[in-house]
Amino acid sequence: MYSYSRSYLLGKTTGALGGRVAEELVYGEATTVTEMEVTR
Repeated sequence: MYSYSRSYLLGKTTGALGGRVAEELVYGEATTVTEMEVTR
């Protein structure tokens, strides 16, 4: 069983979603790499 702090999990989620949004703004779509980050 894994036990991560709430702040750690929020940081990871924010980073993954932030990267996806940035790619959509810059390139008009998210790449496969960001798709994989979000699904992890």
